[in-house]
Amino acid sequence: MRKVAILATAVLLAAPLWAATVPADLVGYLPADAQVALAVDVAALRTNPTVQQWLLEHQAPWSGVDDDAAAFLRDAGLDPVKDVDAMVVGVALKDGREEALALFAGRFDPASMGSALLARGATVVPLPGGAAYRMTDRDASGTEHSALVYPLAGLVMVGSDRAVAAAAMRRPAGNPLVDAEVAAGRLDTAAHLWFVADVAAHAPRAAEMAEAAEGAGDVRDVLLASRTVRRVTGQALLGTSLEVRGFAQADTPDNAELLRDAVKGALAAMRLHAQEIAPELVEVLRDVRVGLDGTLVSVEGTVPVALIQRHAAACRPRGSAAP
Repeated sequence: MRKVAILATAVLLAAPLWAATVPADLVGYLPADAQVALAVDVAALRTNPTVQQWLLEHQAPWSGVDDDAAAFLRDAGLDPVKDVDAMVVGVALKDGREEALALFAGRFDPASMGSALLARGATVVPLPGGAAYRMTDRDASGTEHSALVYPLAGLVMVGSDRAVAAAAMRRPAGNPLVDAEVAAGRLDTAAHLWFVADVAAHAPRAAEMAEAAEGAGDVRDVLLASRTVRRVTGQALLGTSLEVRGFAQADTPDNAELLRDAVKGALAAMRLHAQEIAPELVEVLRDVRVGLDGTLVSVEGTVPVALIQRHAAACRPRGSAAP
C-alpha cells in the first residue's frame, strides 16, 4: 500500500490539462453514479497573494513529500509548485466496495511519468487512447491494493481499473450528483474548493464515529444528529478572507431541527473554548450563521486570512520551515 500511496501523493502534487482547465471541466469524467465528488481549483489558489507568499517562503519543503515521492517527481520531470491546475475526485459505492477516481489537470510528460512508474514495478495496461500503468502493493495484513494510473498529454487519471477504463471512454457531459446541487443553488463550482456527498449509504459510519467521540459532547451530538443526513454540500473561496458555506439535507424537518441545534451547540462550545486559548476567534465563531429551511440546514462563515496566518505560524513546530 505504501508504493500506491507514494505515487498517489506525487500525482496529487504534480500531475497536471491545459491552462484554462478548471474543476468543472473535469466533473463529466466522474462515474455517473458517484456518491461523493470533491474538487480543488489549484490554479486559482496559486494566484492568491497569500498562497504566493507562502510558496515563496517555503519553496523547497512546502509539499512535505518524503524521499520516495520526491524521487518519483524528479524521475517523472514534474514540478509540484507549478504544474497542478485542477483536481477532482469521485467515489461510488458498488457491491459493498468503493470505486474511486481522481483526475488531475496541468502540464507534464506522460512518457516520463510512464517510465518512472515502470521503474517502480508498474505493469502496462493498454487502453484505447494509450497506455495505463497498474501499481500493486500489499499492506501489513497482506491485503493487496492496486491503482491504475493513466497519463495523457494534459490529464492524469488515477483509480480502480474499472473507474479509469470507464472514464477513458466517457465523453464529459456533466454529473447528476453535482448538477443537482448546482441547480438547487447550493453549489458554485467556481469556488476554490467544493464537495458533494450522499451520506445515507454511509450512515453506520456516523454511528461508529459518535461512539468514538464519547467524552466530546458537542462533537458527539452533531454526529448523532448527522445519522439522519442524506446529502452534504460545502464550498470555500479564498480571498482576503476564507468564505465557507455548507448545507446538510436531513430526512425530516424534525431531524433537521435537531441537527441545527446540535451545530449551534457545537459552535457555542467552541466559543467557550476559544475564550481561553484564542480570544480573537470568538467573534469569528459568533458570526457564523446557521439556518433552517424545511429539511435543509445551512452554515455560513468567514475567517480573515490574517487570522489563519497567525494561528498557522503559532502551530508551526519550532525550527520547522513549513507549517
